[in-house]
Amino acid sequence: MDPFVIAGIACGLIALVTLAFGDNDAWFFGLIAMACLLGSTSEVFKDHRFNALVFLLFGTLFAGVALRAVFAARRARKG
Repeated sequence: MDPFVIAGIACGLIALVTLAFGDNDAWFFGLIAMACLLGSTSEVFKDHRFNALVFLLFGTLFAGVALRAVFAARRARKG
């Protein structure tokens, strides 16, 4: 198995564990974005350009959601 795939699976599992223990949503979406970007890197090395693009788009989506969750948490703390 490709090392990038193993790292992506590890990031996904860590994200699920953090979500199960009630951690911040920003951590969950950030780790899922990291898993998608690692999957995209793996697909690029295999010359599967369409799959790499799909992983990259989903990684960008989850990174945006993580950034939004960070701002929402900061706004909630301020009052």
